[in-house]
Amino acid sequence: MANLRSKQQKHRKWTSSSLDLVLPDLSGNEVTRWLKLNKDTRSIPIIILTVKSSTKEKVTGLEAGADDYLPKPYNEIELNA
Repeated sequence: MANLRSKQQKHRKWTSSSLDLVLPDLSGNEVTRWLKLNKDTRSIPIIILTVKSSTKEKVTGLEAGADDYLPKPYNEIELNA
């Protein structure tokens, strides 16, 4: 059963990704850069949802490859647009 689950996960495709910049082991910007450099994941849209709302943080996230950047608390209408 575990082997079957592993095979299913291997073939599952992401349609989008949302992540925070504040992560335990590395920053969300590092994850974003890694995803955009990886040929299997570079086309996945990435939305950064984070408490960091300065212009500098937004620009850094977008330069890392994020497709959008929404500071928390975010507006649900903006998220779904």
